[in-house]
Amino acid sequence: MSLGCYLEVINRSFSKIIVTADIADKKQWENPDSGNPASALKNRTIDYYSSDDMEMNNVVIGTTKGYFSIQFNIVDENNEKSPLYYCDLLPNLNEGREKPVRRNYIPVFVISKDNKKITTNDVVVLVSRGRELRRIKAPEIDYGSSKGIYKIEIFRGSEMRFGVMADIHLGSGTTTSKRDLRDDFTNSILKLQNRPRFIAICGDITNNCRKFEPDELTYIKKFTAQLEQQNIPVAEGVGNHDNLTFFNHANVLSFIKERNKDREKDNGKGNILDNFSYDSKGKNVKDPSELHYRWSMPLYLEDKKLNIHFFQVNNVPGTDNRKDGEGDYKYEAYSYSALNYLA
Repeated sequence: MSLGCYLEVINRSFSKIIVTADIADKKQWENPDSGNPASALKNRTIDYYSSDDMEMNNVVIGTTKGYFSIQFNIVDENNEKSPLYYCDLLPNLNEGREKPVRRNYIPVFVISKDNKKITTNDVVVLVSRGRELRRIKAPEIDYGSSKGIYKIEIFRGSEMRFGVMADIHLGSGTTTSKRDLRDDFTNSILKLQNRPRFIAICGDITNNCRKFEPDELTYIKKFTAQLEQQNIPVAEGVGNHDNLTFFNHANVLSFIKERNKDREKDNGKGNILDNFSYDSKGKNVKDPSELHYRWSMPLYLEDKKLNIHFFQVNNVPGTDNRKDGEGDYKYEAYSYSALNYLA
């Protein structure tokens, strides 16, 4: 029985990183000299990413965990090497074989001259693992239960990115070229080394026009899944074109409500969106529309931390629902009391 897991180490912000790993127990690996983090990551220079096949020891199934730690240098554009950064015992590699995706930010520290650990925030390490993730090297492959996925992403804490997009208008055309264009766009995002921490969609995900395209909702789910399988969360919002919920239209409202239920259930575990909440007032009261929500993203500089808060208020922010536009574009532009949510 295989206890395999793909290990990817991803350099998100730097010219190069040089990584070394130590394993906690050699007996837990099928071959102590190969197929484990210590053998794969031995002064490994990584420009963008590395991807290696790990194989744990099936003799001790049930007790095999695959704990390990890493240390790394950052190499800048002038080939200057930083002091060593350390991450103590990481989440066990075997969790990469389990279905739920887990994500954790791991403390990073340096060793002072007097041999003390000093935590640093300028370098951020995100560890994610679970079978629903995809490899950078082979994003199209779903390994099912045969192989796990374990990712270590290394960022600069003061240079986090996020993305904003709108007006995808799925359903506005059914030609192969338009579908290929959408897929090319998604693939372009996935190939970004310095990827965004999340992408907010500000509405009009679908066109919901008179021409019905049966798989509008399928495309929404595919788009979201492809990005989140590579650790790029998507925060969807409602536009006026997404408001039609009649029979044979993609029900974007229900889709976002279900997504919010999943986010709430996941909060504190996989952290699809960091510090997700329906509650804008600190009273643990869920937004009545189940559409408005918030999350946050931290930025770090030396010993300082700045939390940036984001609010998805959807469509046209206001206190009342109203009609918007004229003629063919006279759609119901519901605010869902967005400004009341912010109040």
